[in-house]
Amino acid sequence: MQVTKGLGYRYLWVDKYCIDQRNPSEKADQIGKMDLIYSNAELVIIAAAGPDERYGLPGVGSTPRFTQQVVRFNGITALNTAPNPIAVVYKSEWWRRGWTFQECLLPRRRLIFTEHESFFECSCANWRESLGGVEHIADPRSVAWDDWVPWMTLLRTEGHLPFQQDSRRTRALLSNTHHFGPLIEALYGPIRHCLRGVFQPKDTRPNARQLERIEDALARRFFHFSNLVSRYTTRVLTNDADSLRAVKGILVFLARSPYPTLNIAGLPYVPLDHSLREFAELETVAALSWYHDERNASLPRRRPDFPSWTWAGWAGSVRWLRSEHVHMASRNSMTPRLRELALESANGVVSSAPDYLQIREPLDNCPDSAVAFHFEAPLVHVDCFSFAQGHDHWHDVRVRGRKTWAEERARAPTETPTEFVQRLKDGSWSCLWVSDHFEGGQFPEPGSEYFSFLLVVEWREDGTATRTGALFLVSNLDTTVKPAALIPEREVQWAKVRLV
Repeated sequence: MQVTKGLGYRYLWVDKYCIDQRNPSEKADQIGKMDLIYSNAELVIIAAAGPDERYGLPGVGSTPRFTQQVVRFNGITALNTAPNPIAVVYKSEWWRRGWTFQECLLPRRRLIFTEHESFFECSCANWRESLGGVEHIADPRSVAWDDWVPWMTLLRTEGHLPFQQDSRRTRALLSNTHHFGPLIEALYGPIRHCLRGVFQPKDTRPNARQLERIEDALARRFFHFSNLVSRYTTRVLTNDADSLRAVKGILVFLARSPYPTLNIAGLPYVPLDHSLREFAELETVAALSWYHDERNASLPRRRPDFPSWTWAGWAGSVRWLRSEHVHMASRNSMTPRLRELALESANGVVSSAPDYLQIREPLDNCPDSAVAFHFEAPLVHVDCFSFAQGHDHWHDVRVRGRKTWAEERARAPTETPTEFVQRLKDGSWSCLWVSDHFEGGQFPEPGSEYFSFLLVVEWREDGTATRTGALFLVSNLDTTVKPAALIPEREVQWAKVRLV
């Protein structure tokens, strides 16, 4: 309140006190409007210090903070700057919490308090308290402010991110997402008509050039959505049921944007015109191809309030296969292996993927979250797996000669391959061949990588399946010749799956 008054504002909104936590309907209503609350706020005050909200704002009232050392001699002032505030914030309890992720992305302006200093940032500029200097300029109007280069912001870092594994995959995303409007317009503006069902009548098919632009737009949306989820899932939630609620502001924002990306219980999809049915299967398989990555120190834990097929149904950081490449969901670089894809709605109606994912009006109206995916999938038999006797480690496992990426980048479904193979043998688990991916597109160059995504499911007594993990295989191509299929067509055994 002291900071709010000092800045000349009349109103302060604090979710803990301004939302009646005892009123479920009010709470649900306000959570659904978080995108509007944060994006329309004049300023969001962030307490990136202390173990919890009771700690206070450093330097305000009785809450202490580190003192900056200033030395003056011979007309020169020397001062020590505080530590890089980005690094300080990344280590704070505020940054670890799942609920604060949307506080980071949605506001227009942020005033962040750390134990060393406060700093301000918006979509155009940023200021560090410990650097100072601006307040000593006698005539600020004489300064060419447009020539100033903004310093790093919390969401835009030109240098090295603390997490090396994230830096190269998310730098492009983080350098743009602190201001959603220009990002969305830049990415999707040129093809906005193609993606909003401009093709009339419904059976009119877009030409080859339009299809190429549509495919590129779909891949880019998938890329940015998957990176947002990847960053969000590194954070901690006290209540498992908040897995989607804590990020709903961002999901709703993306759904309400001029070029919406919707979601089914957290899995992304773009609403498509009826003439673009061929992309629906690609979208669906790509959305299902997520995995728990190496940032998980232990086996991921289920969140029972959500289906097993969505990342929201699990505690642990996730990535999507090939999500670091823009063309993850491209017809040239991805070959789906599932067939007869369909989704089952909450009222029990089963619809094909193209019908379920078609454009709805209004475009921000997501369908009822599906309760199950229906499909047929090729089985990867237990005999396809091999590893040397006495080498019970995932990095020694081969699937028809191809290496698994378990332990290197993907978290394996079990601690040891022996346990995994045993469950395949006793029939309680199955391994399903979901998709293949070429790093270099349809005609990859020698040295590029070729991936296969395998979904591991556990069978329940009623015949339905639940996701229990994933594996993906990698091999380097020696030539531009398309490699042999993981399983020859004549040997494929199909499993009919209802995934819940």
